[in-house]
Amino acid sequence: MEQQMQQLMTAMQSMSLELQAIKQDNAQLRQQVTRAFSETPPVSLNMGKFDGEPHKLKEFLDSCTVQFTFKPRFFPTEKDKVGFLISHLSGPALAWATPLVTSGNAVLDSYPAFVNSLRSMFSR
Repeated sequence: MEQQMQQLMTAMQSMSLELQAIKQDNAQLRQQVTRAFSETPPVSLNMGKFDGEPHKLKEFLDSCTVQFTFKPRFFPTEKDKVGFLISHLSGPALAWATPLVTSGNAVLDSYPAFVNSLRSMFSR
């Protein structure tokens, strides 16, 4: 009986230590999530939308590059960059991109490939 009590006490101590470790991990994760959501999102309020007019394409792409350069943590993947760019399209340019999104076109996985497609469609 005493041996069983000792085993039980050892198991409870072990579980208590595991619980403390889990609580510490949880606290660290909460801090990381809080920091991530409290960071300023990409500044795009002054960035206009691209509607497909060829003479506006270079300026639009340059504005996107500024966003990606100065806020890289918001665009960790090529797909994030493509998504940001698409969210700033309007008119014919958005009408061109929408089928690519709805079909899950592979060009969405590569920012350079997407920009090349955009250029081939809307540059002079």
